Amino acid sequence: MWLNLIPAVALAAVLDSDADGIPDAEERAGDSDRDGIEDRFDPDDDGDGIDTVCELAWGTDPLRADSDGDAVLDGIEWFHMGPPTPNNPTGTSCQNPWDTDLDGIINALDLDDDGDGLPTDIEGSRDSDCAAGTNIPQPDGLPAHVDTDSDGDGIPDAREGTNDKDHDGVPNYVDCDKSGWPGDADNDGILDRDEAALCDQLGLAGCPDTLIYDPDADHDLVLDGVELGPNLALPLDTDGDGIVDLLDSDDDGDGLLTRNEAIAPLGPGPKPADCASPVRSVFDVRLFRWTFVCDDSGDQELVFDLGGNALSDYWDEDGDGVPNFRQGPYTLPHDSGDTADTGLFGTTTTTTGGTTTGGPTAGETTTRGSDDTADGGGCHAGRGHASLFLAPLALLGLIRRRRRTVPRHRR
Repeated sequence: MWLNLIPAVALAAVLDSDADGIPDAEERAGDSDRDGIEDRFDPDDDGDGIDTVCELAWGTDPLRADSDGDAVLDGIEWFHMGPPTPNNPTGTSCQNPWDTDLDGIINALDLDDDGDGLPTDIEGSRDSDCAAGTNIPQPDGLPAHVDTDSDGDGIPDAREGTNDKDHDGVPNYVDCDKSGWPGDADNDGILDRDEAALCDQLGLAGCPDTLIYDPDADHDLVLDGVELGPNLALPLDTDGDGIVDLLDSDDDGDGLLTRNEAIAPLGPGPKPADCASPVRSVFDVRLFRWTFVCDDSGDQELVFDLGGNALSDYWDEDGDGVPNFRQGPYTLPHDSGDTADTGLFGTTTTTTGGTTTGGPTAGETTTRGSDDTADGGGCHAGRGHASLFLAPLALLGLIRRRRRTVPRHRR
């Protein structure tokens, strides 16, 4: 009855029919969310799932369903998806909105909800995870804008970024199908998650481009998967120089560049020795595959086949199953008696009953001749028996330069 004693104007100024903190006089007869309920009677004026009274308390716009304009409704950004963790207790109620990255800005006002460097309006609210190492969808319950690894490949979105390295129209951070090979964006035989681990293990700058999206990190024409070896935790270092093979320009430390030992010099196609520029990995959109490319002295582009993931795809002159780039210094032929023998290039080896006893540290390290340059024409371990017939001629001075036997091109 006492309301009758209050003037109508004064009553309108204090009356708040929906208890949302905004007097009816301010809300009037509008219907912001067009739900058929006038704002003055609607506890959620903009229909975003968050009561107006909470939006006023946290500074979001009660008449705008997406307060920060990031293409994700306030109501989606407000509540934690899944049970809150001890490390992040936010997002439990209307009075306790979600702050995914705990940066002090609630998601509904944060342009990068998960703090991964990718804007929320780019990542969106799709749940794009796949089963580990495959392109089979397996949502984890977190949409991309609050998931720091949106595709579930073990590589953070911040590292993958929004580029499309395999040119399939899908950004890296949500791309489960990498170059047609599940989980291997550069098709080099190493899963992306393993290459990400190698980036950290080796302390490489420029990752992921250095390993994850480049099939040949050191640009020596040998795929990273071959140079890594069988043990991810212990990458191969063939010559023991402290530089792992996948970053070493001369894997076996024989003085010959790996790229000059990867492809048979007498085989078909261009030769690495003709490169006057560094070798680079280029994705051929027409062929839809990676290639190796360099420029010769005439500024003509030379294109090399990428090769495969097996040692047999690379030049193995003597057919012993070990490619030339992994052979090491040349092993000289010697007699079977207990004698000191001077080899073809002035190297002395000591043998006992046909077994070399000196070894590389006891007089058997090869001294290369002046003709053994980095053009692919050097000497390699395991080829001594193939050159036995040269020994008498060389000792007689009839041969001045050792030439390779015709190699077998395994491509």
